[in-house]
Amino acid sequence: MSFAISIEDASGSLVVSATGHVGEEDAFELIERLVSDPEIPDGINGLVDLRSVDRLDLSAEAIQRASETAAEYESCFAGSRWGIVAGKDLAFGISRMYELQRNPQRYTIGVFRDMEAARAWLAEPTRGTTPQPGP
Repeated sequence: MSFAISIEDASGSLVVSATGHVGEEDAFELIERLVSDPEIPDGINGLVDLRSVDRLDLSAEAIQRASETAAEYESCFAGSRWGIVAGKDLAFGISRMYELQRNPQRYTIGVFRDMEAARAWLAEPTRGTTPQPGP
C-alpha cells in the first residue's frame, strides 16, 4: 500500500491518495504521518481518496483504535473538514464507521462516493455541517 500526500494549490486542501492493499498498520502509519509532518499545517482541510484501494483490511476494533489514536491528536485537526471518497462498498462502509466513531466537535468528516461532491463540500464556507452519505 502506498499513500501520496500533497497540498492542492487551488483549494489549499491536503490530498491523500491511497492505492493497493490498506491494512491496519497502514491506517495508523497515515495518522502518525499526518500529525508529525512539519509541512502539514494544523487545521488544514483534507481529502482522502480511497478509490484506487484494491483491498481494505480493517477490523471494527482497528477502526475504533484509529479513532482513539486520532483523538489523541485532535488539536492537529481542530476546526478542519476531511472528505473521504470511497468508490467500493466496503471502503465506503468502513469510512462511515470511522466517521461515526470520532469526536464531531473538533473536526468534521464526510464520506462520499463522488470526488466532485467531496470537493464541493470541502469548498463550502460553513464548517461543522455533516454531509448526507452518498448512495
